[in-house]
Amino acid sequence: MPTEIDLIRLIDTIKTGLSARKRYCFILGAGASVSSGIRSGAALAREWLKELRDMNSEYISKWIKNSGINDDNAGEHYKDIYTKRFDEIDPETGYIELQKEMDGKEPSFGYYHLARILTETSANLVITTNFDSLTEDSIFMYTHKKPLVITHESLAKYLNVLSDRPIIAKIHRDLSYQPNSSNTDILAKEWKAILKRILELYIPMVIGYGGNDGSLMGFLGDDEVASNEKSLYWCHMNGESPHKKITDLLSKYKSFLISIEGFDKTMFLMGTKLGYSFSEETVRKTTEERIQRYTESERKYKDELESKKKQGTLSNIEISTVNAMTANDEKRIIELTKKIKENPKNAEYYDERGNSYYNLKEYKKAIDDTTEAIKLVPDNDIYYYNRSVCYYALKEYEKAIDDMTEVIKLDPDGDAFNSRGNSYYNLKEYKKAIDDYTKAIEHKPDNGVYYSNRGKSYQAIGEDKKANADYAKAKELGFDDKTQK
Repeated sequence: MPTEIDLIRLIDTIKTGLSARKRYCFILGAGASVSSGIRSGAALAREWLKELRDMNSEYISKWIKNSGINDDNAGEHYKDIYTKRFDEIDPETGYIELQKEMDGKEPSFGYYHLARILTETSANLVITTNFDSLTEDSIFMYTHKKPLVITHESLAKYLNVLSDRPIIAKIHRDLSYQPNSSNTDILAKEWKAILKRILELYIPMVIGYGGNDGSLMGFLGDDEVASNEKSLYWCHMNGESPHKKITDLLSKYKSFLISIEGFDKTMFLMGTKLGYSFSEETVRKTTEERIQRYTESERKYKDELESKKKQGTLSNIEISTVNAMTANDEKRIIELTKKIKENPKNAEYYDERGNSYYNLKEYKKAIDDTTEAIKLVPDNDIYYYNRSVCYYALKEYEKAIDDMTEVIKLDPDGDAFNSRGNSYYNLKEYKKAIDDYTKAIEHKPDNGVYYSNRGKSYQAIGEDKKANADYAKAKELGFDDKTQK
């Protein structure tokens, strides 16, 4: 029989194990998605059962009665209810129903801690029966890592169980690969081989999984897999007794039952105990870096289109794109002007409108708007960055330098030093430009643009040997354009 322990003891055990480089994996079921707004399989089954009853079909009523299905055990009959509700008539409607259930859902706060654990410890693997993308979304949102996501049994062979990379194994597929909603009693043979290997190396922790599918439960209960020498931690909700099929399964393992108050609180306590408290600054910085990279890339492309427009060399598709961008920005300005009238203290509205004015080459209006944004939120480096870009476009390089200096004070990074270096270069202050490009390289040594820009500055002061070395490095990094700034 399983040993009952409290959550604190589980977390302490895991912390000790991780310090010894033991491997742990999470087995997540639908209960891990509920706080993100995705209903559990049992809740969906109850709704579909009601819809079947509302059909007032004698055939359906007889099926429900003969099957012994009711609201209390609907979750255990998820597959049968799903099949009767959707697959017998139009399987595509079932897929649409699941898609609607998951569209627009974002990871709840527990996923922040899960993402940190998956990317920073040897507990780097998730096995899930869920179709949603909450785990991989959280890794993208909160870390700089990219998980290996196995969404189909044909890809299972590519799962390297010894990898330190975060791994997500979706044994019932996901919405992109014909989810197995009506076939959850069968585990594909491709999964069996790799899951057996996983359980030889990893200690599983089960959270939010009710065991209502026959596939994973059948696999875990297989005598060739189960062993009373293998540890298995099974979390269940406070006040709810585990179903007999779960306790029967646990009797085959060196198992532990842990009563919890839900996925979010469990992951919060675990993450905090492991030292991964939520950092608003880190999350904001990660998001702002992505915004800045996108904005910078988009501006460069738009400037390229503008240059081609002046030269009369735009292709038909580029002409269409320029016209669409202009229309979009003009429309966005009207929308934001209305929002500013309704809420004149919202700095983001001014900054967004400033971006649209910038796109339309109305730089002075863009400067006015970003100045208002700075007045409202004087410690936001993005606003200074955006205004600096406007000054640079007007060739007011001293002002561009002043604003980029503020950016560097608030959040120094390679792009900021590179941008300030560009202004110094245009003022022919080449040594200052070189200093800034060097600092940019220190922040991002794999950026070929920075080397190319520094090379051009060295060339301007006659240090051709250093210039050529930088050009060669830029080319090695995949960048070969000495005119790029």
